[in-house]
Amino acid sequence: MTSSHDDNDSYVPLPKWETNDRIGDRWVLRKKLGGAHVWSIDSVIPRPRQPPERAVAKRMRNDDASKTARERFFNEVKGLEALGRIKGVVPLLDREPGERPRWFVMQTATPLQDYVRGKDFRSLVSLFAELADTLFKLHQEKGITHRDIKPDNLFWLENTPAFGDFGIAGWEDRVRHTQELNKLGPFAYLAPEALNPKPTTYWPAADVYSLIKTMWSLAEYQYECALADATEEPDATEERAEVPILFPPQGEMNSTTEWAYSFRRFFGPAGYPLDPLLRDATSNDPFRRPTAREIRDEFQSWLRLTQGIEPAPSPRSVYGTLVTNHERFNQAKAQYFTTLQSEIKSAFKNVVFDSSVKVDWRFDADDQVDGPAVLASHGRNAPIGDYEGDGPPPPEPWEGALILRLVPDQGDLQTIVGGVMGDDSARPTVDLVAEVHRTDSGGKRTLVREWTRNNINAEGAVIVEALRDILQELTAQIPISPDSRWTSSRVV
Repeated sequence: MTSSHDDNDSYVPLPKWETNDRIGDRWVLRKKLGGAHVWSIDSVIPRPRQPPERAVAKRMRNDDASKTARERFFNEVKGLEALGRIKGVVPLLDREPGERPRWFVMQTATPLQDYVRGKDFRSLVSLFAELADTLFKLHQEKGITHRDIKPDNLFWLENTPAFGDFGIAGWEDRVRHTQELNKLGPFAYLAPEALNPKPTTYWPAADVYSLIKTMWSLAEYQYECALADATEEPDATEERAEVPILFPPQGEMNSTTEWAYSFRRFFGPAGYPLDPLLRDATSNDPFRRPTAREIRDEFQSWLRLTQGIEPAPSPRSVYGTLVTNHERFNQAKAQYFTTLQSEIKSAFKNVVFDSSVKVDWRFDADDQVDGPAVLASHGRNAPIGDYEGDGPPPPEPWEGALILRLVPDQGDLQTIVGGVMGDDSARPTVDLVAEVHRTDSGGKRTLVREWTRNNINAEGAVIVEALRDILQELTAQIPISPDSRWTSSRVV
């Protein structure tokens, strides 16, 4: 086999590959997999008492040997070689010697779409939590962006979901030229800014967009496969029905305006907390999208919260209502308030909520409100309680503050639990606060313990887990008798 040339201007195309040709000193070609440039190969000399090692060879295309295409190919080989073996990436096994390699060999892996068929939606979320973790490490630690995430480029390898095909990836140590950034990836999975890329395009956010669009396509695929498999005869010996992978919808996928864009379709009501993530990750604004790490964390929280819950996919239905940003904030506020009450009920078994505990309750400035202060995030700083400063009094407490007081029918302890919502960021967020107070014989209250969690997505699974963690720690500090009765009222 002719070796590659180091002189970029004297590139020599590879001869045509034929079955049983040898490449390098280790491999023999077996059959074409994807056109003439991807082949299944075997090792020439198998290991003792082992079958030949199976792998996949990819070669430079002679029908697209432009300078840009060659540079992409060379950079893919060099990048994978520098990356080495990293969990979650299909590794490089071999390549043509020289500075300008024209072929390389990758480890054989199972297409992820084949692996997920027959598995449930929770399994898919678990796989994409792992993929998001790998993507975060590629972005943060390696300076690598994939730029071509789609179902065809995801694999199952050594009990781990993995990324493959880094042919148009962005590598930290290479110069990117505008002319290299055309024809990137399939349009259905591309972020809007990647359709007309510029040297300033923020590719980590584009990867996040493609990752979630790909997850949606595979969730649809699982759904359709389940329908197809359910119609087959139990004793059928033929292969399972072929089900195509459908392209995802274009643009932002917001379940508040289009019910079909909801993970409830694939898991039932418990899939709802993932809908805000779907909306934000597919936003047309790249800086509104969460990072790969935030996607990982959200998926992991949701998986913990849904342990033991049986999937109940919802039938397809489509309806749409235009929702303004203000209405979205109010929806998030109502959802958070429902979550707050639910988690308090779980922690305080005999709690009674009085008439003030409702989302549209209005604060009365003449009320005596307990507690030293509430968090000062999102530019929303105001105390709970009587104002004793020298300057003008603070503004009325904010619409986004939802704080409940819990008082037992006996004992000298009381608690305050709640949070302050902010809408200054791209997504509604909550700063959580909880406090335990002790009252002495003279009626003076002192702070015993406090907990805070800042800047939590107001609509997702993470806030449920954070509230649950806080309340578990709080109730561990208070000797709560099973017979104790608690009264809850809203203080702000």
